[in-house]
Amino acid sequence: MQVRKAEPHEIPAVVEMAAVAYEWGTGREDFDRTVSAGNWIHFLHSGQGVVFIAVDESNIPAGFICGYKSRNIDTGLLVAQVWHWFVDPRAKGHGISLLRRFEFWARSNGCDRIATGCLVKLWDERHRKIYEKLGYKLESMNFVKEN
Repeated sequence: MQVRKAEPHEIPAVVEMAAVAYEWGTGREDFDRTVSAGNWIHFLHSGQGVVFIAVDESNIPAGFICGYKSRNIDTGLLVAQVWHWFVDPRAKGHGISLLRRFEFWARSNGCDRIATGCLVKLWDERHRKIYEKLGYKLESMNFVKEN
């Protein structure tokens, strides 16, 4: 497995993995592939975001991490936000490599902080321990209500 920056033509494969992760983690089926692909192409072209992929020997993506940078509205700090992070069983063991590449990108782009979340259906004590071992601390939770 090799971890590298995704090219724009690889975004459809990333979006398919993101749809699987979203539907698995939320139990919802409203993931919009067109919207997602358009957002990531925009982020790649603007430099505001990045997508790293883990590819197998056939150069087929088997895992990815994607995120973007933005200013915190309260503090002004530049925050790199992980949006999706998914590893297919074929890429097991490469999740941390993907996160490390994202962290390097964040530092290289002047980000003051890195934020990452986990969908409630995927969260367990094991995830918390992994994040804490990597230097992350639990700071907030989101509650969502449909209108």
